[in-house]
Amino acid sequence: MLAYKAESTIFMPTSSLMAWNKPKLSLGGTKKNVYIVGNDPKCTKSVTNVKNGILTNWKPRQPDMIHDILFGRLVQDELVFQQELVVRSFDIGSDSKMSIVALENYLQETLLNHCRSIGLLADGFSTLEMSKRDLVWVFSKMNITVDRYPSWNDVFQVNTWIYESGKNGLGADWIFSDLKTGNTLILASSLCMMMNKKTRKLSKFIKEARQELKPYVMPNGYPVIESERKFQVVDIDTADSTRLGLSPGWNDLDVNQHVNNVKFIEWILEGAPSSIMESHQLSSINLEFRKECHLDATLKSLSRYDSNSSDHSTDNYEGLIELEHSLRLESGPEVARGRTIWKLKHPNQLSQSKLFPRKLLI
Repeated sequence: MLAYKAESTIFMPTSSLMAWNKPKLSLGGTKKNVYIVGNDPKCTKSVTNVKNGILTNWKPRQPDMIHDILFGRLVQDELVFQQELVVRSFDIGSDSKMSIVALENYLQETLLNHCRSIGLLADGFSTLEMSKRDLVWVFSKMNITVDRYPSWNDVFQVNTWIYESGKNGLGADWIFSDLKTGNTLILASSLCMMMNKKTRKLSKFIKEARQELKPYVMPNGYPVIESERKFQVVDIDTADSTRLGLSPGWNDLDVNQHVNNVKFIEWILEGAPSSIMESHQLSSINLEFRKECHLDATLKSLSRYDSNSSDHSTDNYEGLIELEHSLRLESGPEVARGRTIWKLKHPNQLSQSKLFPRKLLI
């Protein structure tokens, strides 16, 4: 369960997006309860004159906040990392809203900033103890649900935290909210696993890293969103849309020396029917990363209309389309699979209010 707690406590299902109406929140946790922290930042400077590109009348009001605004801060007993960001021109698509690729980049960036802020970011995507043993973090699963994409120049706040997930996994959650209104924009959850960068095989969660992370792990953490539905098998014979000949470039590799997960999302969306891309926008995506991809790979992106899509013909789901996806090497092995849900770009107000309620009525 996801809970907003200010002067009173409101509970809502994890499958719904919540809206924050108060700037101050609190954090706690049981296995199925997560309370999020947030504080609206104060104005940090007053600028009245610029001469030759130099601020001549710059007065910091809260010097300790300047670093926080630029690099984020730890809040609520250092369990949650919080950062304010602005949507830049190179983050947006043709509709002047943040693209899914930019969103995924912000998820990765704030997670790494979190690790850096607690002093545990070592060589590449790893902690100090992991680095000693040639271990790195890799994404295994990713779930994202979008209520509204922020627009160009919008300022949004990200709250993210980590928690143990199963015997060998580390979960990470994010909440993106509009800094001005407090409304929740995006929820995301991921599962990270350890991989040995020499053998390229997954590793157990070593006890040294577990102990290293213990002070910063959310007790009894639980994903803000998750999907228990199994992915359907999509192959070249059953696909409704296919994109062949996809290949990575040097800029698609990350410090783990394989194709970054953000590129996987790009490729999966490349396989979606163009008619959907024109009339709909991505509302949610569930991904499972199954195999590494390297520079010499050639891939195909396969998409198929979900067999249960007909269930969404009611008024409550008017305009929703579900797709199943498979990203495969041309030689056959599957590197990722996923499911996406798309909603009309310009739905009527009735459908919009039924799909994604922003306010909770008590």
